[in-house]
Amino acid sequence: MKKSTIIFSLFVLSLLCEAEQQGGKEALDSFKILVNSVDELFSSSPMILNTEDFPRSPSGKLSYRLKFEKIELSYDVQSTNSLISPFKAYIKLRLRAYSNASNGDVRSPGGERDAKTGKYIDEIWGFQDVQAAMNNQSFLTCTDAKIPNMSAKETDLAWCVGDINLLYAYQDNKWVFKDAQLPESSRIRDGQTARVLRENFLYNPEWKKVISGK
Repeated sequence: MKKSTIIFSLFVLSLLCEAEQQGGKEALDSFKILVNSVDELFSSSPMILNTEDFPRSPSGKLSYRLKFEKIELSYDVQSTNSLISPFKAYIKLRLRAYSNASNGDVRSPGGERDAKTGKYIDEIWGFQDVQAAMNNQSFLTCTDAKIPNMSAKETDLAWCVGDINLLYAYQDNKWVFKDAQLPESSRIRDGQTARVLRENFLYNPEWKKVISGK
């Protein structure tokens, strides 16, 4: 191989490396803007209203509000071998879930006995009226039933705290939100809270606007 050819090849390689580094910096800088937006949203402990069909409710509907408190946020950006998506990234949120469902008027007989009185404890599911759910401002740290003989701190750690990962791909020089995944280790994946949380990341217009950077 001629010396001039080698020099030219090295020059082209250098340009490609420089372009890749520049592209990586631009991808990282733009992703940091997304991270800041998500961090700002969950630092404000956002609340959402959930309403669904519920045969046990006199109105046929069940409503309650959920609030999510940010405990921790982390993120990472990685290069890939894909020409279409040269970078991928994630934002990992650790959240604590709160609910006002236990203050509602939709009840059904439960299978647990009160340790002190020996009486069966009614399960409280939420509100039959949407406006009542909106008006109630009292939130507890779990939407799931309390575990008998477990302290409030233990219950909180067991059922109310968990992670959710927001997944992104860098395509056409912009970040595209792909999915919201709850890892197996996340206790929030137990019960309705996980479903409602994921659906809001995927379909809530206000949340989608923040996580997509639009």
